[in-house]
Amino acid sequence: MTQARMIVSDINQWRGIEADVLDVLFAEAYRSFSSMVGYDLEKDFILTNAAESSCPMVFSPQSINRDKDYYRVCLNITDATNWGMIIYQVTHMFCHAYCRYDRANVHKHHWFEEAICEAAAMCNLYHFQQNWDSLPLARYPKINEHKERVFNYLWSVLRDVPKNIPTSAILQFINDNITVLEVKSITRIWDQATLKNIHGVSWYLCEHVFFQDARHWKAIGYFNLWDASEDKNFISFIKNWIRYGDSHVSAIASTLGIVIFETENSH
Repeated sequence: MTQARMIVSDINQWRGIEADVLDVLFAEAYRSFSSMVGYDLEKDFILTNAAESSCPMVFSPQSINRDKDYYRVCLNITDATNWGMIIYQVTHMFCHAYCRYDRANVHKHHWFEEAICEAAAMCNLYHFQQNWDSLPLARYPKINEHKERVFNYLWSVLRDVPKNIPTSAILQFINDNITVLEVKSITRIWDQATLKNIHGVSWYLCEHVFFQDARHWKAIGYFNLWDASEDKNFISFIKNWIRYGDSHVSAIASTLGIVIFETENSH
């Protein structure tokens, strides 16, 4: 299968970046993350940008108006010289596509998919930082001479994020914040305090799961295969993910302190 194409619908929506540089950033962000997941998506992306700071990122179409040919994504890049922000936001959206977000109904556990997609963005930027000289991006002079534009953004995201949460405490950290996380999952209004806690879970997953073994990204292919609105709590949501998933899902659940017996893992 050929690599999914990134189609920029209107370059005039992107302030301060040349079209060829934008094309390379999108293509390499996708190439990097898809290699972690282990397979390509079946549809191309049409990418637009709403530069106003109040606009959220939008992944469409939803299930009610699904496009059979494309994923349509609107990013919120207020400064297109911030290449790290571009890679971060588009990777987040790639992850939603792998999670089959277009099949998702409204449910109170959506915050966890957001945490996974933020972890994807963090992991991709971290991968670029750690392996820059061996990556195709380093071979583009226009990009290589300004590589700090890629490197700096991740640390600005992580500046105030809870870090070094031990495995023994992550489930309690989630439980302490679960009421607000569930409400925001319904309203889809992510304020900064909620995002900070989501990022805490995301960074925990990076450090304890995905930095250890990138093959665990295959687990996201098992999202949205069941009606999560029927899951009464976070534990039941994760247990259903395990039931529909594989060993990569179980590895993530175990790192969160959630383990089920083999007899429970049958459909």
